[in-house]
Parts: sequence; structure tokens; C-alpha cells
Amino acid sequence: MSDIKVVRGIHPTYDSLAVSILASSGPWIPGTEKGQPVDARQAIRIVFPRLK
Repeated sequence: MSDIKVVRGIHPTYDSLAVSILASSGPWIPGTEKGQPVDARQAIRIVFPRLK
């Protein structure tokens, strides 16, 4: 996985945490087309619990 970007952030601290979580996750299976690896994009929603 590369080029992880926050599309709609909530706070720089939470945004960087979400990026580090995704960067350390995996291993990821690359997208394929006709059996060949291709570039693919995926949007992943990460929800942080609300503190009261």
C-alpha cells in the first residue's frame, strides 16, 4: 500500500493516527485485471469513538 491520504480529516492527531493504522496493517492483496496487478484505489472509513 502506498500514497495513503486523508480525504476528510477531523483533527491532525486523529488523521495521522488513521494513516499510521493503515500503513501498519496488511498484508494487502494487490488489485488485478486479467490476472495482472494494476493500480487500484480504495476508500476506507475509520470511525473513532466519541469522548464524552
